[in-house]
Amino acid sequence: NSANEGEFAGMGQNEEEKSARNDALADARKQIIDSLGIEMSKESVREITTTGGSSVVGTSQSAGKIKTESVAKNILQVKPAQWYIEKWQKTVENGVTYYFKVYVLVKFSQEQHAAFIDSLIQQVEALSVQSLENAKELSEQGKIVESIVEYFNVANAVRTVNKITGIEPTKLINTKKYQREALQPIREFFGQTKVVSSETNLKAQPGDELPEPIKLTFTYRDKPLSGMPVKFTFLAGSGDINNTVITDQDGIATTSVAQIQPGKDKDLIVIEGKPDVDLDEAGVPAVRFN
Repeated sequence: NSANEGEFAGMGQNEEEKSARNDALADARKQIIDSLGIEMSKESVREITTTGGSSVVGTSQSAGKIKTESVAKNILQVKPAQWYIEKWQKTVENGVTYYFKVYVLVKFSQEQHAAFIDSLIQQVEALSVQSLENAKELSEQGKIVESIVEYFNVANAVRTVNKITGIEPTKLINTKKYQREALQPIREFFGQTKVVSSETNLKAQPGDELPEPIKLTFTYRDKPLSGMPVKFTFLAGSGDINNTVITDQDGIATTSVAQIQPGKDKDLIVIEGKPDVDLDEAGVPAVRFN
């Protein structure tokens, strides 16, 4: 929890003092990431908070990489301002054991927060300009999928900053402009894209693998759409799944699903597959497997 404005108090507990210190600092770092207003995967947050860096990236040189690198860079600047350490005793069956509770206070000022936002916007603008140029060149060469993937980069990168609350609207003028430039060709592309699914009603017992992989076949102007990044996510239930898949030469994205566990509805899992761009207004086709 934040102690005062710009101050974050982390807590860790472990039998080893060093490990308890590391856990406390990781807890404080996570609170800072939460305060930035950035949507990040649990894997990225865990790696950044424990190491100060991240190897987790998106499907391209992309918003995912910009996000993780920007956050990691700022987290590396966070230094402990104050430690408070307690040594506790616990009675166990074979006698007595000891463990440590560690509290750490770190500071991340509003100025640092503002500097992070400005830096992120600048990187998103630079990526958007480059990706828009790449998309136009690829389109002129007839490389439609490669061109659309570059437009995806712009849309996903801009979404990174547009969803952060509290940014002055004037700072987002350029990013919103780049988003509009990317959305038009994406809409036109998906207006001529069709997707056909494999069997959508598959059955298996909890903990098992689905009897066959799930597949999506994409066509553009009735021709196989190869090289398309496709994202599979659980809308209900959980399991082991390859989240991001690239369509093959026949336009097919295939993923197996194992260790399935139902959600609130004990008899149902729901998986959605769609092109890896998170923009509802772009008319992205999606299919759900129940």
